Amino acid sequence: MLESDSGKDLDRLAVLLITLILFPIACTISTTEARPMIIVPDNYSTVASAIDHAMDGDIIFLKSGNYKEHTLVINKQLTLIGESNSLTSIENIDSNNESVPTDFPWTLPPVVAIEVRSNDVIITNLTITGNQRFMPINASADRVSIINNIFNPKSEGITLQGNHNTIAYNTLAGQGHLGLNCNGSYNVILNNDFSGLDNGAIFCRGSNNAILGNRFSGERSSPTIDLFGSSNIIYENHVDPIDLLFSFNLGGSGNIIARNNFTDGTIVLLDSNNSAIGNTIGVLDVIGINHIVVANNVSYGVELGTTVDDASNITLYHNNFYFQPIEARPIGDRIFEVWSAVKGPVFLDNGVEGNYWSDYSGHDANGDGIGDSPYIVMANDSRNYEFAAVSDISNIVMTDYHPLMAAFDIRSISFELPPWVNSIPELADLNPQVVYPIHIFASAGLLVAIASVAIAIVYRKKTHQGS
Repeated sequence: MLESDSGKDLDRLAVLLITLILFPIACTISTTEARPMIIVPDNYSTVASAIDHAMDGDIIFLKSGNYKEHTLVINKQLTLIGESNSLTSIENIDSNNESVPTDFPWTLPPVVAIEVRSNDVIITNLTITGNQRFMPINASADRVSIINNIFNPKSEGITLQGNHNTIAYNTLAGQGHLGLNCNGSYNVILNNDFSGLDNGAIFCRGSNNAILGNRFSGERSSPTIDLFGSSNIIYENHVDPIDLLFSFNLGGSGNIIARNNFTDGTIVLLDSNNSAIGNTIGVLDVIGINHIVVANNVSYGVELGTTVDDASNITLYHNNFYFQPIEARPIGDRIFEVWSAVKGPVFLDNGVEGNYWSDYSGHDANGDGIGDSPYIVMANDSRNYEFAAVSDISNIVMTDYHPLMAAFDIRSISFELPPWVNSIPELADLNPQVVYPIHIFASAGLLVAIASVAIAIVYRKKTHQGS
């Protein structure tokens, strides 16, 4: 069970996470003939040449500098480490067909800086950039770890297809159309910084994926997180106030979106059996069936269904609905939109306690914290929808029989994460950096030790929190 101080729950994973990722390399070196680390530019002048001459299990270390490279293809089990992610960069120098009009850049296939075609690849401590529309990394493999890098995506961002992959502590900044596209299962997207992206921030498809502790900032058009599949989780992410266009879209079945902070954003629950728990959001949009919405702070409003999509067997309790006015809407107007396709039922309490409504005017004679009169949401009340002129709103009455007199403390909740999340070591809110070994020795035993040092992680406290 996760208790109210779960900000620490999410973050206690970094040491064990990266140790688990990197430890097999040291084990491989210690049980086979030790090979010296490949150092660029000491051993090879280019990264491409170092990759060509490397063998499975090798570590390629890049000293500080800017390495101009064509598309790098990694088809071996390699570790690619930069001396410093701010001082060590791989710059893709390939270009697209410039004859295509720049007004239609999406018609050009993106140039890829690094293609990963082998399992068990680690890319860490680098800046990856390009001078044309490009994709920093395109990986089709399992157990790929992309850690503590800086990316400036100008198109598709990072594309990752496979299982048990890790993307952690990276910075993705720029004017790209997408930060990260992930397809597969048991992938972890952890403590990354996304900023200034035009449209999509994360698109993820599959099952048992985790989007944990990431931060989103920068005012662009309409960034989104789309997570579709089953048994996925979006947990303790933070969105700097941007606008109401930012949305977390959760589709499929059995997914959880919990303890995220995006005051001006929207949660959209789609399909069936999904849960929104402990979030701070602007708008809640519920479409589908059998969703549970518990202990969220909702600032602006709620939408149920559409003109063609039902919202049935929905349960909402311990939520705080503040219903602040949007634009020119009169102060005090509540915004609870119930669209024409909604058949219900929609439950506004759990049989004992309901929700806090900022416009509730009832009394509490016995002082038990529950209002004496119910809170009623009537869909034919003109205050409960914005588009009266164009919407055929059903005459549905929803009732909170146990309205709360005071706002519910969403920090007090506890809930059980899915078993596959509990199996991940707890996270630590720490930022990894790779230490470069000053000396390379010839002794096999010392090579093992130095290789371990080369992939050792030094941590420093992150300067920002998820909420």
